[in-house]
Amino acid sequence: MWSHYSDKHKGLCLGFDVHCKAEKVEYVAKRLTPDILGANSLSDMTIEQIRDSLFYKFEAWAYEAEYRLICSKT
Repeated sequence: MWSHYSDKHKGLCLGFDVHCKAEKVEYVAKRLTPDILGANSLSDMTIEQIRDSLFYKFEAWAYEAEYRLICSKT
């Protein structure tokens, strides 16, 4: 790990204890806006709505078949 991610022993590599859940990204044809998530504006969005918005991406990127992680520190 050190040679790959820390510039051949010149950098730093950190480890963390976290709890993560991988979730599949949903690819959509239309840009996701706050009203689609049930909010009037970005500033009106709840934490849950903001979190949900992280799992949407424009359909042109669907070839990535991406999963994303939301992690909490322990």
